[in-house]
Amino acid sequence: MKVYRTDEIRNVVLLGHGGSGKTSLVEAMAYVSGATTRMGKVADGNMISDFDKEEQKRQFSISTSLVPIEWEKAKINVLDTPGYFDFVGEVEEAVSAADAAVIVVSGKAGVEVGTEKAWELCDKYNLPRMVYVTEMDVDDASFRQVVQDLTDKYGKVIAPHFQPIRENEKLVGYVNIIKNAGRRYTGIGEREECEIPDYCKPNLEIYREKLLEAVAETSDEFMERYFAGEEFSVEEIRSAMRTEVMDGDIVPVAMGSNIQAQGVANLLSDIVRFFPSPDNRSCAGINRKTNEIFEGNYDFAKAKSAYVFKTMVDPFIGKYSFVKVCSGVLKGDDILYNADWTKFYDDNVSISLYDKNSSFINGVSPEDFPDKVPFIKNKIRQIKSDKNIWLVYDYCYEESPEDSIWIRSIASYGHWSRILYNMLWIFAVLFPITVFISAFVGYHILKKALQPIYTISDMAKEISFSVNLSKRIETSNTHDEFSYLSDAFNSMIAKLEKSFEKEKQFTSDAAHELRTPISVIQSHCEYCLDELKLTDSVREEIEIIYKKTTYIGQLVSQLLTISRTDKHSFKPQKEEVDLTLLIESVIEELQQKAAYKNISLLFEYIPQNESYIIQGDTMLLMRMIYNLIENAINYGINGGCVWVNLIKNQENTDIIIKDNGIGIKKEHLDKIWNRFYRVDKSRSAGEGFGLGLSMVRFIVDIHNGNISVKSKPGYGTIFTVSL
Repeated sequence: MKVYRTDEIRNVVLLGHGGSGKTSLVEAMAYVSGATTRMGKVADGNMISDFDKEEQKRQFSISTSLVPIEWEKAKINVLDTPGYFDFVGEVEEAVSAADAAVIVVSGKAGVEVGTEKAWELCDKYNLPRMVYVTEMDVDDASFRQVVQDLTDKYGKVIAPHFQPIRENEKLVGYVNIIKNAGRRYTGIGEREECEIPDYCKPNLEIYREKLLEAVAETSDEFMERYFAGEEFSVEEIRSAMRTEVMDGDIVPVAMGSNIQAQGVANLLSDIVRFFPSPDNRSCAGINRKTNEIFEGNYDFAKAKSAYVFKTMVDPFIGKYSFVKVCSGVLKGDDILYNADWTKFYDDNVSISLYDKNSSFINGVSPEDFPDKVPFIKNKIRQIKSDKNIWLVYDYCYEESPEDSIWIRSIASYGHWSRILYNMLWIFAVLFPITVFISAFVGYHILKKALQPIYTISDMAKEISFSVNLSKRIETSNTHDEFSYLSDAFNSMIAKLEKSFEKEKQFTSDAAHELRTPISVIQSHCEYCLDELKLTDSVREEIEIIYKKTTYIGQLVSQLLTISRTDKHSFKPQKEEVDLTLLIESVIEELQQKAAYKNISLLFEYIPQNESYIIQGDTMLLMRMIYNLIENAINYGINGGCVWVNLIKNQENTDIIIKDNGIGIKKEHLDKIWNRFYRVDKSRSAGEGFGLGLSMVRFIVDIHNGNISVKSKPGYGTIFTVSL
């Protein structure tokens, strides 16, 4: 194997649940890269990483093994770890030495406890990571389900960039989401271009949109291009992904079959493209002579430091260790000493090293210790000096008869040592008793002193849950801080109660003033339509008035209902609602308003095997959609566009309303749901009273849905409703 520069090296650890396929993945990597001429099998006991007899017998990994792989002018050091929790120490050792991790997940078993533990280890050591889904050649494996489970658990960082193409429940190819192109396997490790099947396109659109959204968030320029609907090049996507993967903001998800060596070449290329080299990982060391902290690097002139993360005994080679070089450059003829062996310990024990001729090499020797004390192997001795008594132990480490090292440990043993020993015994007995008494007395004192606080807190909770503002906290005449706090709390509750009473009165008056004229208009319209002979044009205008008046009456009724209730007590009249028909109806009604501003209304949805039918209140849902689309029109630009997308997911249905209008500043996004709130400067173009989005949030809440908003001033706004 040739010598590689630091920037050409990738140190990668394989993590995952036991039986997920880590060892067979290493075998496939070695075969695809040309390191081996055939793939071994776990059942046959001929795997290159599970070479121990106990591992071959049990058919699972017991210890961490290292397999070097050469791929695309880079060297990948693959650390294959055990998946069972009995050997978690082996996993920790490997993770501490790695620069990135591949979490292996079985496409059949899905996300398991070992998967979650692997993710936690990556968080602990701040490792960039990607997920590789195995067993895609198995008929009951589900890549889509694994992606969904990962997304539910870890959020938007999950970004699939490959999608399987399956025929007759077998893996026959894949879709490269970055290139938006299909590939079909023609042999082990070989593939050719192919068309993307139609059944892959719905999920492909979802995966690609997630990936492009993540790429757009890497820079303001990309965000502007994304909102403008521009496409990113393959190199731009990969460059952005490398940055995001290293920062932990994106976790790519790939897939394949270990047995067929399918998808392994893609995984190796992704490791080289997206994972950092050791010189891109920060490392700090300690100068033992000065106790100064220094940043590690690979300059020949800098201090050498290395980390021994694993030691093994091989029946043919003997004892050897895996070393992670942290700083400087380690050469073949270098001699390094363990810094922990040569430091001066806090318990007055010092360790020093000497050569076979008793010449000092390294370490610390006490100042008053006599010179030229002879070495005696494996014997504890007392050495006296003018001021102290020393305990000395010598050990001889022989690498060969001609080469040996003496290790000497020295501890002070005198009058003050005995006094300190006795004091420690007294302290060990008295300290637990003192702590227990102090804790017991302190607990009861604090409990009594804080009882008024508990009373106030309980009353506040009771008022909050019952919404009964008539309750008050009982006060005493002690005139202390707690009495003043109770009075202030009661005063605040009284003001709130008064405000709510005024609001109820206003609601009642508004209902009386609004409903009466609306009813009069409706009755006159009905009379004209039924009793008078009207021209077609006049009849059409009166019908419009009647329709709009009826609509306003319904709206007033709903607003009054909302103002008198909250989301916990209000019960919508739920029925089966077809969202496609509902959206089309709203768009038809708003077409004239959009045309007035020269704005195009576009409705897109992917036809499904089942229609977009949900359980909900038809009128409320229509009001919600109407408000969102009308809002997009009001704050759109002349000649702009409003897109309405309907997407059916596994558990819910998403309604996405996007415009390229004036947008909303970040500081206003959490306030737009408040009643009567209006953004004066950036949204002054709209007409209304600031009730539309408040009502939208109310309708979404009583349907147990979720709503989110993304916006950038000058580029537009995206509302996403999940029902």
